[in-house]
Amino acid sequence: MASQRERTGMETFVSLLKFWAAMIYLPICLFFAFFHTISSEDGDGEIALIFWALFVAPFIIRQFTLQKRRRALNSVVEAVSGEEFMPQKGNVIISGNRTYLGVDAIRGTLLYVSMRRKGEYDVMGMDMSSWTRVAYKGDVITLKTKNPELPSVSVDAPGGEKYSAALYDVICAMEHRQYADLQFPQKAHERARTARKETGLTVFSYT
Repeated sequence: MASQRERTGMETFVSLLKFWAAMIYLPICLFFAFFHTISSEDGDGEIALIFWALFVAPFIIRQFTLQKRRRALNSVVEAVSGEEFMPQKGNVIISGNRTYLGVDAIRGTLLYVSMRRKGEYDVMGMDMSSWTRVAYKGDVITLKTKNPELPSVSVDAPGGEKYSAALYDVICAMEHRQYADLQFPQKAHERARTARKETGLTVFSYT
């Protein structure tokens, strides 16, 4: 099953089209909503409500989209996790409901899940031997992996540098501990193969 991780030219074009459409659509709706609200002539009240509804609708749709995306991300995480991976509170970063990085400092396992595009997710279960280097810059934390198909994984912490630095410190401290070999990368890979049936999503797994 092949899929391109990077955006295609058409996907980029559609994104730009949506952006510029919103830049034109929203100000126009807002202008007419204010205009008909302030004018307050007979019949303008209903027209004003229509324009206010048109203005608010994209934000409501966006909120539903984000909630749906969050549920999809959580379903993938739950499908590939197991007793080998139970991250501690504070050791999880979720960025934009698209990307997840969790760290289990007790068992020495990590899980990365990222949405490529709608309905498609990259998954990589890791242990301490799966990566070579960890770094952070600003709010972005990056792990260099040993997989040439997915040589690095990154996530930006919504809370800023404070949170990326904290998780970086946890991972660095883990390098000085000895962990049992729980075979989490292999088990996560196997679970990802069956995750499509459980989640209805397309999952690409890397070890």
